[in-house]
Amino acid sequence: MSIPEHLKDVALIVPDKRIVGFCRQKGVESICFYDDVRHSNSIRAGNDIFINTRGTYWANYILSPWNAKSLAETIFLRILHEIGHVVNNHPGDVGIINARLILNRKPDYWENAFLGHEGEAWDYAFKFKQDSKNEYNEYVEILKSWVNTHIFVNRDWDEKYTDQFFKVFQFGIEEQNERFPVPQWVRDRFAYLKIC
Repeated sequence: MSIPEHLKDVALIVPDKRIVGFCRQKGVESICFYDDVRHSNSIRAGNDIFINTRGTYWANYILSPWNAKSLAETIFLRILHEIGHVVNNHPGDVGIINARLILNRKPDYWENAFLGHEGEAWDYAFKFKQDSKNEYNEYVEILKSWVNTHIFVNRDWDEKYTDQFFKVFQFGIEEQNERFPVPQWVRDRFAYLKIC
């Protein structure tokens, strides 16, 4: 495994063997978690993936089209996204960092997040979530156990998705479609999700 230079001083965590086995079945050579606020992105180095498990920004995944309801689900979506790069044979080298998921709601963000390789990787994650619901939920439950027992460096987020959403965005989740409308081309790109 090649550890990216900027992660060499970060404690890497080997996830549950069931998560490791799932990733290997999909072509990932190795997977590590890390808990570090300085490096908010999950990254891929070749077929090795490094998943940031911090919950600081998990409210971004509560929004459409991700629709996560827990930090554990957010972590699994991050894993699936990186697997999407691997199964699609996207180029990936040590130090190349995927687009951040801190939503600033500018049109170029949507293009950066959902066009090209990023769009293909999210398409893989969303289709797995939709087409393999039981397996998806099983891995989310495994990760919920991990989240509940892991001693995070600094737990600066809420576990309940409605509380985390309000904490970050300062309004209720029921207002998300009005305040953060998903562009029509994103709705069309992921039409199978039936985004409201």
